Amino acid sequence: MSHNLETIASLLNTVNLVCVIDHSGRAGNGFFLTVFDQHPTVLSCPLMHYTYSYIISAFEDKEIPCDMARDFLLNKSYFRLLYHADDPQNLKLAHRMGMSDSAKVNSASIRTCCDLFFQSRKTVTRKDLALLPFIFYAMAHHRNLDQIKYVLVSDAISLRTESVDTGYSGKVIDVILEDFPQAKLISLVRDPRATFASPRHQFVNWLGNMYALKPGNLIARMKTLWARKLTMDNACVFLFWLLYLAQSARTMSYKIQQYQNHFISVRNEDLNLDFQNTLHKICKWLDISFDKRWDEPNYAPTILGKPWLGTGAYNNRYQTVTNGRLMNETQEVSNQIAGPNAYVTQRWQQRLNKREIRLLERLFKEELKFYQYPIMYDKENESDLKNYLCSALLPFEGELPTFGWIVRGSQDSLKECWNRVFYALTFLPFYFYTRIILGDYIFRKQFFKNIF
Repeated sequence: MSHNLETIASLLNTVNLVCVIDHSGRAGNGFFLTVFDQHPTVLSCPLMHYTYSYIISAFEDKEIPCDMARDFLLNKSYFRLLYHADDPQNLKLAHRMGMSDSAKVNSASIRTCCDLFFQSRKTVTRKDLALLPFIFYAMAHHRNLDQIKYVLVSDAISLRTESVDTGYSGKVIDVILEDFPQAKLISLVRDPRATFASPRHQFVNWLGNMYALKPGNLIARMKTLWARKLTMDNACVFLFWLLYLAQSARTMSYKIQQYQNHFISVRNEDLNLDFQNTLHKICKWLDISFDKRWDEPNYAPTILGKPWLGTGAYNNRYQTVTNGRLMNETQEVSNQIAGPNAYVTQRWQQRLNKREIRLLERLFKEELKFYQYPIMYDKENESDLKNYLCSALLPFEGELPTFGWIVRGSQDSLKECWNRVFYALTFLPFYFYTRIILGDYIFRKQFFKNIF
C-alpha cells in the first residue's frame, strides 16, 4: 500500500481541476460528466456532484482533521454512493442518476484505498478533500493514473446557506481558484426558458403542488411567503425558480468577468446539436486529445464505463412522482434521449404555454440576447405592458387544480386524494399573494434588470 500512498500524494500535488458550473441548475452537468467518463486524461465520475459547494458548507478551514474529512466523504458527500454502493438508498439514487444495472462499483477496493489513506494522515487540506474521492475511484477501477491531467468536478454557483432573495456570492469560484490557481472553469449554459420548465415540472410534482401545500402547513407556508424566505422545497415553485435563474445568471456573469482567463462558456444546445465541434473546442481549450469514441455514429455517453440511461425532470427514472399534476415523458421517449439529440433542446416549447414563454422572454431578454437564443413572442415595445401583465397574472402550468388530477390522487391513496382536495380549497390566497410579490420584484425592485 505504500506504493499506492505515494501515487496518491503525487496526484494530489500535480493534477489540475476542471469544474463545470451549471449556473441554472438544469444545463446538463450530469450529461457533461458522462461525456468525459472514459477520457484517458480527464478523471470524471458522473455519480459525484457538488464537490466544492458541499466542502465549503461543511468546513471553514483549509486544514481538516482526517476523522472529520472521512466522515464527510462517507456520509454527506456523493462519494457515499461509491463507498457504500450496496446501501439501498444509495443504489436508488445511483439508479435515478442514470446508472445501469450492468455498471458495477468496486466498493471493496474503494473502501480499502480510502481507509488506509486516512489512517496514514492526521489532516488533509480542502484541496485534497476535493480530489481524493476521484483518486480512490480511479485506483479501485484500475485507471491509468500516469495519464491523468485533470479531475473533472461539477458544481452550482449557489451555496445552501445563501438566500435567493439577497443573492449568491459565487464563493465556490473564489475557493476553487484559491486551491487551484490554474483551474479551468466551464460555465454550462442553457436557454432560460428550458431551465425554468424543467425544475418547475420536477418540483410541482415532488412537492405535490405549486405551493407545497398540504393539511397542517398552510400557516407555515404563508409565513414563509410573507418573510420571503424562499427555498426550492417550500413556498412557491414558479417564484423561487424565476428568482434563482436571475440570481445565478447575475453571479455567473460577474464571476466570468472577474476571472475571464479561467472561463469558457458552453451552451447545452451546442453540445446536443453540434456535439463533435463543441467537444473539439473544449479539448483545444483544455489542451487534451479528442476522444475518438465521440465520432462514433451512435455515440452513447457512459457512467462507470457502461451506457448512461439518462436522467431529468421529465424522466420516470429520475422523477419519483409519476402521477403528479404535470405528466412525465413516456419511458420509450426517455430511453431514446440519453445521448446528444435535438429533442432535449426543443422540449420546453411543449412544456410552457405561450403566456409563460412571453413572460420568460421579457424577464430574461438580456440573457437570451447575450447567448444568442431566438425570441419567439416578446417582440413588443417595452412600453406595451398589456401582454406582460397578463403573462404574470394568469396561471402557470401546474398551478390550477383539476378534477382529473384530484381523481388520480385516489389511485395512490385516500390521503393523497385529500391532499389534492385541500390544495384546491386553499390555493387562491397564495395565487394572489404570489402575484403581488412577483410584481414587486419586477417593477419596484427591477430584479430582472442588468443581470449581465
